[in-house]
Amino acid sequence: MHRRSVVADDVLETTGEGPGSEMRANNRMPERAGQLEPARARRSGPPRAAPSPPVRGPDAILMLQRAVGNRAVADLLTGGATTQQGTWVQRVPTLRPEHARVRAHAVEQQRIWSVLFGTADPYRGASSVLVELGPGIDTPGVYGSTPGPRENRAVNDLNAAGSAAADALTGRAGTRFIKGHLLNSNLGGPGVSANLTPMTLQANAQYHVHVERPLKIALTQARRHAEFYERHADHWLGVEFTANVRGQKFPHGSAAERAVADHIDVFANWITKPKHGGETDFLSPAERDQLGLPDLPNGRFDPVTGGQLS
Repeated sequence: MHRRSVVADDVLETTGEGPGSEMRANNRMPERAGQLEPARARRSGPPRAAPSPPVRGPDAILMLQRAVGNRAVADLLTGGATTQQGTWVQRVPTLRPEHARVRAHAVEQQRIWSVLFGTADPYRGASSVLVELGPGIDTPGVYGSTPGPRENRAVNDLNAAGSAAADALTGRAGTRFIKGHLLNSNLGGPGVSANLTPMTLQANAQYHVHVERPLKIALTQARRHAEFYERHADHWLGVEFTANVRGQKFPHGSAAERAVADHIDVFANWITKPKHGGETDFLSPAERDQLGLPDLPNGRFDPVTGGQLS
């Protein structure tokens, strides 16, 4: 059986397509002479020939298709039906290409459903971020940005002056800091102070492994859920992600050292969003297990050592 995409409820569905597909492009009744002529014309015309013997079985279905079109036959047979001889006639909805293009990209339009950044300081950096990410976030063209030189300036001073306290914690001399994204740039996180906090290089690598990469894997699975597994579902699957910057790692250090957080609280949850509008909602553990969805990062993260998080 061939497959053909048709539009229904904002997702691409498929339906079987049987023999005679060349006839489906013409759903209007053929305008052959005398086929459905008005009664007045029939009365005034020449005598009509005697009717042919009735045709039964599959040949009758084919003749009717040629006469009035496949759709009309399907209507008479109430959608898809099987005759006594086993001939299959299936109704195939008309596909409008301009609608198909919109529906085909419906998942790609589900990117960032909402985002809220907390108060920020251009020197110290961010305080928090709360974002709802949809299954289309990995669509090409959805990018954040790299940090600018005037954002989260404490990192500039940390690298210029060094931090003996940070060296003591990391066990390395000359510990380097970076302006770490709370929300990864590949997930739309901007390189501005409201989304940046001081992290060591080694901590940032661990943040990628234990926070950012699991989020990306989860959203890839959410996209597959929308495109393959649950195409007929009435909701999109996504992830809510929260990161809160807490405390001071070096409360008695320099101004730059005091800008380093004691820890970052990370929370991530599976959410759903109705396809036809409405608020997001959390998936219950039972629903998550039923769909076979992986656990998401939750816990406390150390921006200096890269430790913790369960």
